[in-house]
Amino acid sequence: MNCPLVRCLPASLLLIALPLTRAADLPLSELTVVSSTVHNGYEREKLPDGTVKPVRYAFGEGTCDAGSVADASLDKLKFRQVIAALSAPLAQQGFHPSRNANEVEQLIVVHWGRTTGWDGGAGYGNVYGNLNRLHSAMVATFPTLNPGDKPDPNATRTRGLGGTPGAASEMDQLMLMLQMQDDARARQNGRNSRLLGYHDTLRRIPTYWGNMVRSEREDLIGELEDDRYYVILAAYDFQVAKKEQKPKVLWVTRFSLVAHGNDFDDSIDRMVAAAAAHFGRSTHGLHREGMREARAIPGKLEVIDHEEPTR
Repeated sequence: MNCPLVRCLPASLLLIALPLTRAADLPLSELTVVSSTVHNGYEREKLPDGTVKPVRYAFGEGTCDAGSVADASLDKLKFRQVIAALSAPLAQQGFHPSRNANEVEQLIVVHWGRTTGWDGGAGYGNVYGNLNRLHSAMVATFPTLNPGDKPDPNATRTRGLGGTPGAASEMDQLMLMLQMQDDARARQNGRNSRLLGYHDTLRRIPTYWGNMVRSEREDLIGELEDDRYYVILAAYDFQVAKKEQKPKVLWVTRFSLVAHGNDFDDSIDRMVAAAAAHFGRSTHGLHREGMREARAIPGKLEVIDHEEPTR
């Protein structure tokens, strides 16, 4: 039988007819988290044809925070290598470099590095919960004396301001230490949430849903408690800075990737590619972006048609 679509094809070319299975969704460890904000009424200007007007910019070197662990993949990339990874994606979004101070519109300051996540030790959460319950039981067993009351030296079921009996006093000290540790954890998470752009999203998610902790909030906090590679682009009005000697921020784009299982020097290109569409625009919260490598995965062989070769 003759077929106008398929003639006599070598077996290797029949792979064209194989169905492709869809690649699995990327795990969170491979997703770039992007948070982008605009300030002072900034909006990309558009040309009459609807395209965005090109912006002339110059780079400024910000800070590099290497985090709390030795990281050779981060040390490899200096400022020149970081901006080299940024230049082409910026150009694709209509941002073009200029050396002419009179035509530069934006100064894009680049910060990069690695956050230090919270490490409270294995099983910290479970231990904290168990000690809370134990403390409540001890408080019920050893009622606190009112101020001014003198403890009865013969009593075994009271606990005074000075710590009577000793077991209850030790529990109070242990709970105080755990509370201090929890406060340190909250401060560290708060710092990282502001640095990476999680803060506003976390603020909009209540801690509890009914009498249960909201899983969305716990997931975000879990991301913050991992070390993360990050890049921050902060764009300022260059002409205002030059004339008025004061900064006027226009837009800030923050993007990050979990450090565990990744190397900064190998990951920065895909991080930038995932975030590029948001340069100079607001994401209105956190966005997770992944850059999948093109892959063709053959599925079950399906014969469309064939014809016998003619001799």
